[in-house]
Amino acid sequence: MKNITNTAIVLNEMHNLINYSCQHLENNHKAFESLHNAILKKYFKAVEVKIDYDNHTVDLVMNVTEDSINEIAKNYSNTVHVNLNFENIHNFLKSCIEKDEKSVVFYQNILKYYSIHNVIGA
Repeated sequence: MKNITNTAIVLNEMHNLINYSCQHLENNHKAFESLHNAILKKYFKAVEVKIDYDNHTVDLVMNVTEDSINEIAKNYSNTVHVNLNFENIHNFLKSCIEKDEKSVVFYQNILKYYSIHNVIGA
């Protein structure tokens, strides 16, 4: 029961951090863009993430695996570039939050980092 409660708290705090980061993006762009990139890298298993907030796009570079692409395409490149459009970065990031144990540990580390570095105003 304790694990379920802790998971719920961590997920709730991640949603709060996403809310805060989107509201204060202009004030601390570099720190919050890093947060957004980390969330998207984790979710999409991307090697590289570039967010264009003005044009509402995300460019991803992902490694090609046999599970993700067929053998013919694999011969041409070991990475694939994907461009995604989003309507609202806030909702897009929240939709990328996963509830599995490995993700929750990842989010705990993110929360600890932002708490230690006082990026979030008290």
